Amino acid sequence: MQSIFIVLPMMIFIVIASLFITGAFNTHGKKDLHVRILPVALVVVAMGLTGVGLFGGFEQLAHIISSTFSRFVGTQSHGFGVFGASSMPGVSALSVALAMGAAAPASDELLTLKELAELDQPFTAETAELFASVRDHDFKTLSARCDDDFGIIDINPEGGSELIRTRAEWENWFTTLFKQLTAMQAKTDTFIAKYDAVNWGETGMSVVEFAQMLEVGGKTGRFNVIVTIVWKKVEDRWIEARWHSSLVSTELPEGFGA
Repeated sequence: MQSIFIVLPMMIFIVIASLFITGAFNTHGKKDLHVRILPVALVVVAMGLTGVGLFGGFEQLAHIISSTFSRFVGTQSHGFGVFGASSMPGVSALSVALAMGAAAPASDELLTLKELAELDQPFTAETAELFASVRDHDFKTLSARCDDDFGIIDINPEGGSELIRTRAEWENWFTTLFKQLTAMQAKTDTFIAKYDAVNWGETGMSVVEFAQMLEVGGKTGRFNVIVTIVWKKVEDRWIEARWHSSLVSTELPEGFGA
């Protein structure tokens, strides 16, 4: 805002000068095209300088004009490329943060469960504990963290949705799953592709995109999954109240599961 106090007097000076020049030329009877254009050009320059003063520089002014134009034509503005990314670091960082989520890893990065727990986001430690409990077949820790008032929707061995409505069904699902994995001598692990969460005080929600790895018979398959978890606060602990997962895609080596 300090620049406006420099630009505003300059603008006033240019306007007065243009009026003076116009009057001087008119006095001598010179009213040709160049004389008529001169004051208009000076006023345009003055308005441009005012815009620069108000919006904090040529780059910011150009960005505002470019963004406004892009809204009308319905396309994304490529105005940043005109000045180079380094000339507008604040805007670029904000754009990246809004697009990707400030604390969430990019889609081509995978976090371990330990790295997930260290993120500065709600419910990361609790979410990491859920995944680790499944990996370690730790039914006691898993059941203590889950209430699932309305059941869960999980992924069955065929890749479809498994609808589980009651606590008894929930317990049967995981005890059977752990037994099957042990009998298969299978190993599992979870890596996080993207994490977002919100804490509303007594309830909250997290959305997790993850890669579920399953190693069987020396071959490792990757199952790309997205899950929505609803959390509720019980005394001083956050408890899973709902789990709804969907299989997005698989990456399976030849002969996997044969």
